[in-house]
Amino acid sequence: GKTETHALNSVSQAIDAGSNADCPNQDQRTMPRPFNGDNSGGAQCDIGAYEYTPPALGISDAALTEGNSGTTNADFTVTLFGNPTQTVTVDYVTADGSAVAGSDYTTADDTLTFAAGGGGGKQSVLVGVIGETVYENDETFSVGLSNATNATILDATGLGSILNDDSQPTLSIADTTLAEGYTGTTPATFTVTLSNASAFTVTVDYDTSDDTAAAGSDYLTATGTITFTPGLIQNTAIVTVYGDVITETKETFFVTLSN
Repeated sequence: GKTETHALNSVSQAIDAGSNADCPNQDQRTMPRPFNGDNSGGAQCDIGAYEYTPPALGISDAALTEGNSGTTNADFTVTLFGNPTQTVTVDYVTADGSAVAGSDYTTADDTLTFAAGGGGGKQSVLVGVIGETVYENDETFSVGLSNATNATILDATGLGSILNDDSQPTLSIADTTLAEGYTGTTPATFTVTLSNASAFTVTVDYDTSDDTAAAGSDYLTATGTITFTPGLIQNTAIVTVYGDVITETKETFFVTLSN
């Protein structure tokens, strides 16, 4: 801490004998206080600059933006409070929430070890978050602590928040050109594209309108709704064009997106 302190032992009469109204929320070593050091009643500050804390473990939350490619580490801090006289170990493992291992983040599963007599300490658990360009809600997963030896677990779960950094998609429709043919009909296929994939179902209406081509004689009026299921970025609108043997200049009509 900021100055040297003398640690309280487990039977000190100073434990839980101070006033919560008069003590700061951290001791001289920046350990949180008050703490229920004698396991009776509630948390009570100790007398003096040192808050006695039996060896106990906790894990922080972590939040980060996902990025568009590669992986970025979400950093969870596991803290050992107290001054253990024996080696402390604790297992950790990731678990899905709305985020899914393998597609949103990489699974992590291991054991942390804290040496005896080290006055507590902190270690990092790094979980790789997978970058992508899909527009979606923020997603969550967790890192859980379990099977601690020579310490209790105060906070067993760290929440990982993956923040979406992709913009809502925009829609565009491409032009198309075709020969009308001499008889029958020919489909005119218009490609409709999302600027980036979405985790949500996207719909858009389309409707035809005349320019120099006339509905009913040059093409068949078309109207409808195009649906993009999650992940799909391209779809089509199809308009029927009538063939004829009339000598004429190139004709045009429109397909307009709305809603």
